[in-house]
Amino acid sequence: MFSTYCSTAKLQLMSSSSTAQHCSSILPRRLLRLLPCSYRRRRILPQLLLPLFTAITITTTIISLFSVYIYWTTNQFTFSPNPPIVYTAAQMHSVQKLKLSPSSDPCGAKFPSPLLVVVTSAPNHFAQRSAIRETWGGRAAELGIRLFYLIGEIKDNLPVQENLYREHFTHGDLLQAFFADTYFNLTLKSLAMMNWIGRTLEKGHCSTVRYALKVDDDMFVNIEAIERLVKMQIGDSDGEKFIGRLHSKDRPIRRRFNRYYLPEESFSKTVFPDFVTGAAYLFTARSAAVLYHTATQEPEQAIFLEDVYVTGILPEKLDNRIRREDHPNFVNWEVSADSRADFDRIWTSHNVSPKEMRKRWQVVNQRSQLTCGLYWWGCT
Repeated sequence: MFSTYCSTAKLQLMSSSSTAQHCSSILPRRLLRLLPCSYRRRRILPQLLLPLFTAITITTTIISLFSVYIYWTTNQFTFSPNPPIVYTAAQMHSVQKLKLSPSSDPCGAKFPSPLLVVVTSAPNHFAQRSAIRETWGGRAAELGIRLFYLIGEIKDNLPVQENLYREHFTHGDLLQAFFADTYFNLTLKSLAMMNWIGRTLEKGHCSTVRYALKVDDDMFVNIEAIERLVKMQIGDSDGEKFIGRLHSKDRPIRRRFNRYYLPEESFSKTVFPDFVTGAAYLFTARSAAVLYHTATQEPEQAIFLEDVYVTGILPEKLDNRIRREDHPNFVNWEVSADSRADFDRIWTSHNVSPKEMRKRWQVVNQRSQLTCGLYWWGCT
């Protein structure tokens, strides 16, 4: 019946070539026979497109929600704005003991450099630490620079802890504290670093160290340039300092559900003191002990924003005798550094994956070998 109707309709519409072409171009011929031409022209295309658009919209929404979930979980975001209002005295003193640390002189004769590097890492970031050892961390060892990885604990995860024991037995470069390794404990991690450096120097170890570099494990670092800066700074009479990417007149974020949300109970002032951002900064090693001691005097005033607290609030409590200096080559965000020229200009680059770190190091190292082969002053 539909077939007969369609044939009749076609004969009647032959006078309009455009209509006939429209009728035959909507669907394949076998499907055209199933419905009247007038119905096909007006109804069939919208009915097919609507489910298609609906399916695409639902799929896109699901992918977007899943991406947000992955982003928040991998970056240790939280939907519940519950940062610690205060740290307790017990938490402050918990950083004094280490679960994993060197058994003897951390530096020794093998590492005479005036620079010490502490990479803040996470217990399960085995790939990141391996990439650093194969790239700029390996170059640091060649230059006589001692490098350590500072981590906390992952509770109730015996396989990870066993792998950490093996890693430390192989490389001997882990510093593990007893607090939980979480985003809100970054301040405790930095205070553990300050305490360890201060006590190491007090024992007479690492006697050649004058400056320490604190850097995250996703940073690509020009360690040669930073060591040159340290050697230039040694003769400087300006005293104790932090060097890095300086922030001035930043305001605390009071918006709930923001990663950096800080309630007034934790910090009542409307403007932060000047501070250097925490992804990478350089500081005088002798400042470490006094910074940790100052933090333990008033633990209730510590906040979870590590860089603001350690490089801003604590120096302010010391009447700003530890200065903060801005350095343009400290770049604490993700940038492209695909040549030796970029590497000489950008000393630190953030959010670098282990794969990208090896790739960049290969580019930089090839360029270094070429320069060294052509010009003797290119060799370092």
